[in-house]
Amino acid sequence: MMYKNKNISIFSHLLVWLMLFCMPYLLSYGQEVNLSRLVAHFWILLVFSVVIFYGNYFVFIDGFLFTKKMMAFIIINALLIASFIFLKEFIETTFFKIL
Repeated sequence: MMYKNKNISIFSHLLVWLMLFCMPYLLSYGQEVNLSRLVAHFWILLVFSVVIFYGNYFVFIDGFLFTKKMMAFIIINALLIASFIFLKEFIETTFFKIL
């Protein structure tokens, strides 16, 4: 029974992330879509969100939040978010200057 629930869980995660990655296309239906603009403004942020979400899901929640190390959990997440914000800005200014 657990195997079936695991497959449903994996499928639901994939479906949600697929919808999030497709959302810019769906919202810009009928307009000219520039792939570089989508990558720079949407997909980079979504990839970082995936990393933070699954880092928390598989490692940080069990390792820090459930073991009552709340401050370490908050600091790690704040550092991850801050570093991804700086990395996103660096990637946009380095590789997508003309957008």
